[in-house]
Order: sequence, then C-alpha cells, then structure tokens
Amino acid sequence: MGVLDWLVVLAYLGVAISVGLWFSRRSNKGVEDFFLAGRRLPWWLAGASMVASMFASDTPLFHSGNVRDMGLSAAWLFFFPVFGALLAGAYFARMVRRTGVVTDAEFVEMRYSGQSPAPFRGFLAFYNGIYVATLTMGWVTLGMTETMAQILDVPKLPVVITLMVIVLLYTMVSGL
Repeated sequence: MGVLDWLVVLAYLGVAISVGLWFSRRSNKGVEDFFLAGRRLPWWLAGASMVASMFASDTPLFHSGNVRDMGLSAAWLFFFPVFGALLAGAYFARMVRRTGVVTDAEFVEMRYSGQSPAPFRGFLAFYNGIYVATLTMGWVTLGMTETMAQILDVPKLPVVITLMVIVLLYTMVSGL
C-alpha cells in the first residue's frame, strides 16, 4: 500500500471514530439507545439497518469467489437474497417495533412464554449464543484477517490480535 492508500484508510478511520464519538455523547447510554437508537429511527431505516447487518468482511470474499468459480451468473447468489431481505425488512420492521422488544431473546421469550416451551427457549439460547455466535465471529474474523494479512503482507496472528483490540476499543467507546 502506498502513502495515498494509507491516508485514505486513516481518513476513513478518523471519520468513523468521530461519528462514533459524536453519537456516543448524544446518547443516554441505555440499552435501547445503544441497540435501537433510542427508538427514534423510522421503521424503514431500522429495516434497512437489519439488512445491512448481514454484510461483513466475509461477504465480498464469498461472492467474489462464487463469480470467479461459476461466472457472472453467480452474482444472483448475492442480489436475490438482498431483494428478499429488503422486502422482509420493510414488511417485518414495523411489526417487530410494535412488540417493544430489544433483542431476539426477548422476542422468543414473549412469543414462547410459559413453562412448556422453556426447553425450547433454553435450546435456542444455547444454539444462538454459543454455536451460531461463535461460528459467525469465526468466519467474519477469518475473512477480515485474510484480507488484512494479504493487503499488509504480515502474518495472520498479529492481524487477529490487532483486530480484536480495535473491536474492543470501538465497543468500549461506543458505550457498550
């Protein structure tokens, strides 16, 4: 990477950190402020945010590999789910907002309340909290590590450690 490339990266990081600091000062530091912007977002923006959260460092790698291996028609593996997710976000965001829940776990608790579905709720908590979260964090970290190690031409372990420190600092500054 050249000097101009590094300047662009630093400028981007500076803007991202500045925006984060600006909004962290304006928030009340509550859970609803952190996760739901204090419930002040319009439903369509909340739905778009749900769709945008599906994209991570692994997404361009996965879809670029598909196009490389299967040709340009494999781009539909990217675009078709996006259209469905946008429609689902637009349709369900209003309904989810009316429930007043903050997390998926709260929604499951509300939907499957009582004693008889307790084992199901326990299974979902374990499955999503341990298996899905670990798998997702693993592949996203691997995608970003592979990308950064290639760009910077450095070993992967320092990249992983640096990424984890950045995520920890970013999370702490943001108020979580």
